[in-house]
Amino acid sequence: MLALKRAYQRELAHKPTLIQKTLIDRAATLTALAERAALDPATTANDLVRLDNKAERARAEMFASFGGRKQPIPSLEELGLA
Repeated sequence: MLALKRAYQRELAHKPTLIQKTLIDRAATLTALAERAALDPATTANDLVRLDNKAERARAEMFASFGGRKQPIPSLEELGLA
């Protein structure tokens, strides 16, 4: 999760405001949870889809607060690293 937070803050390219920091924390937490759930065989497909969608909305809200950034950073799973 710390790696995601650092990556999102690097994308911002300056010290985040309190609101941006909160959005970064939320996006990193939900993304990490979605990636962990994807690896858990006990997770139902419905739960996984809901969690992944929630994480995607959090990332979209975070990038919207950065201003101008249109493409989100791919997750570790999308890069094949998870």
